[in-house]
Amino acid sequence: MDLLFILASLILVAFNTIFAPTISSLYYKGNMHKLSYMYKSITKWVVAINLITFSLILLFSKDIMHLFGAEYMPGAEALILIALGEVVNAATGAVGLINTMTGHPEYEIYIGIVVILVGGFTNYLLIPIWGINGAALASLASVWLSNIIRLALVYKNHKMHPYNFEYIKVIGACIISFRIVYILKSIFHISWNIDLFLFSGVYLIIILGLSEVEKDIIKRWQNS
Repeated sequence: MDLLFILASLILVAFNTIFAPTISSLYYKGNMHKLSYMYKSITKWVVAINLITFSLILLFSKDIMHLFGAEYMPGAEALILIALGEVVNAATGAVGLINTMTGHPEYEIYIGIVVILVGGFTNYLLIPIWGINGAALASLASVWLSNIIRLALVYKNHKMHPYNFEYIKVIGACIISFRIVYILKSIFHISWNIDLFLFSGVYLIIILGLSEVEKDIIKRWQNS
């Protein structure tokens, strides 16, 4: 299951690495409309992949932890919280890069300081109460705070955000897919590894549901 985390992180890093020079180019050409459209499209793809990972972990967290031994099963809730943090990180898209590549790299320094202070305080407060779950919750709070600040700054400076109806459709498709496999899992009691495979297959509708227009635009952008 570490491979799922690695995949989700690599997808975000890969898109951001390719997107970074495009942000700078479009910004200095004044083409904010195209930049905004690409920001929305790319964020939707990254969110879809991260929601798949999160849903798989949400359904099979105990089975996953049991693979490492029964003594690791109490860490199932912490695993879910960490996976949720990845979703939150993906949900705002490349906000850090947009701030940096449009002339505001100092934002990352200030945000980093805030995250260190908040992270230290929440860890100090929550770990004695909830142990490993408290640490995971503190990490989630730090990720949430830093990305909300970045998103607010992007909107303040450029009146841009990654959310539209297509974004909502992806979330809806994830919820429906999750519910379908959850019901199947409850009725048929299939083994967890078969459930994992089945759930992955059902979630392919998210990728297949992305518009051909967006696929073509992203392909041309990658080749440019």
